[in-house]
This record gives sequence, C-alpha cells and structure tokens, in this order.
Amino acid sequence: MKKNSRKDEIEKLQREVDDLQRLARPEVPSDDLNRIRSEVSQLRSEFYQHMGAWQRTLLARHPQRPYLMDYVRLLFEDFHELHGDRAYGDDPAMIAGFARYHGRPVVVIGRPVFTFVDTPGAYPGIDAEERGQAEAIARNLREMARLPVPIVVTITGEGGSGGALAIAVGDRVNMLENSIYSVISPEGCASILWRNPAKAEVAAEALKITARDLNELGIVDEIVPEPEGGAHLDHEGSAALLDRVLDRALRDLVSLTPTELLERRYVKFRRMGLFFETART
Repeated sequence: MKKNSRKDEIEKLQREVDDLQRLARPEVPSDDLNRIRSEVSQLRSEFYQHMGAWQRTLLARHPQRPYLMDYVRLLFEDFHELHGDRAYGDDPAMIAGFARYHGRPVVVIGRPVFTFVDTPGAYPGIDAEERGQAEAIARNLREMARLPVPIVVTITGEGGSGGALAIAVGDRVNMLENSIYSVISPEGCASILWRNPAKAEVAAEALKITARDLNELGIVDEIVPEPEGGAHLDHEGSAALLDRVLDRALRDLVSLTPTELLERRYVKFRRMGLFFETART
C-alpha cells in the first residue's frame, strides 16, 4: 500500500470516528467505536513505521516538536542558565546551564553533561566567521573529546553538520525516532549534486540520515521511541520515553573511571567511517 493511500485511509477512518462520537447515542454499540479506533491506531502506527527519510526530515523540523527548554522543564530541576559564548556574546542558538537530574548535579566540568542537539547547521554568514565560529566548533570538539566526565548526547530534531557535531561528541549518542543527523541538509546536498533543491527527497534517502540508518552504521547508540504520531503531539510522553534512556545511560557511565571513559570515547569515534571492501570475483 502506498503512503498516500494509507494516509487517506487513516483520515477516512478518523472521520468515521469523529462522526460516531458526535452522533453517538446509547443504541450505538461501543464495540463499533472501539473497532474503528483500533483500526485507526493500527494504520497510523504502520504509516509512521514506514515513513521515508524525507518524511522524517519534515517531521524533525515540525515547529511543535519539543525543544530543549521543554525537556528541561519536564526532565530537570533547579535549572540555571549560563550566558555568553566566550567568543562574541550571548548566543541565542545555544542554551546551557546547571541543573539537577534525578537529584544528581549535571552540566558543568567535573559533573556529567547532557547535550540536546537540534540545529539545521552552523550559520554560513560572513559575520559568523568573523566572530570565530569555525574556531569555536573546533575547540568544542577538542574539549568534549577529552572531558573526563560522562557525556550523554541526544539528537531531538535536526542534527545538522558542524553545528550539531560541536556538541555531539559523547559517550552515548541517542537519537529520537523521527529526528535526523547529517553532514549536510537534503536541500543542500541536492543543490550541490544535481543543481536542483527539488531533489531533496532523493538526497535524504541517499544521505542515510534517519535514526535507523545511523544506528545500523554505528553512529548512534540508541533510538529513542516517540509517542504515536511524533513527539510534537505529546511533549510529556516524549520526555517520559527519553527519561528512561537518559537515566539508564547515566547509571552505566558513572561507574566508569575517567581513564575508561576517555579510552572508550576515543575508540568509539575512531571506528566511525571505517568500511571494508572486497574485490569482485
């Protein structure tokens, strides 16, 4: 069944549910309502399971997906934001601060660090380069690679290029089910390869940017499920699902010594991009 026809069927059944709910009387069997609800739920689940890379890209960019401060509000306590980027000024694209997670102090050197990635990529303007953007990204990569505390990374929406990688060097890299992570946006890739941004859907499939693809390639450690229909429909439900993954990751990592953390982190990233080729017979 094609995605469009499945979506049409879901919408048709949903309309039936709405009609029955509006017109329901005692003589209308509740079994009919339950049956239709079950069919709608099953079709919706199948639709989201079989979405392509471009559909997940659009979902990752949904304006109602939970952002960092939504997760801070739902998962952390005593959050105190830090300001200034030590290069130019207060960067509104990057939020950082002290907090407590399940009673444990986090996000400061000497304490476990959580990072949440949701950026289309580093801004390519001249003013960004004048303010040291490239150096700031490089410095962050270096510092996070050798920071002797647990680092748990979560890609929550769009993880784009150097802007994402700058805070994605960690011991555990998690990725929400409908988020994306790539060296370039599908539109940018299509513009370079085919001189046609309209081929973004083709580029999205080729780039292997979905959580499932990246998990198979060893780039992402764990895929975090989202509520039915996507995180944008249920912020609290999405935070609850993520909470289990963060808690488990932190418990595993705090038992390691700083030396073990650094050695494992080094090996983890050195393995990325290694492929073996066999000659054709």
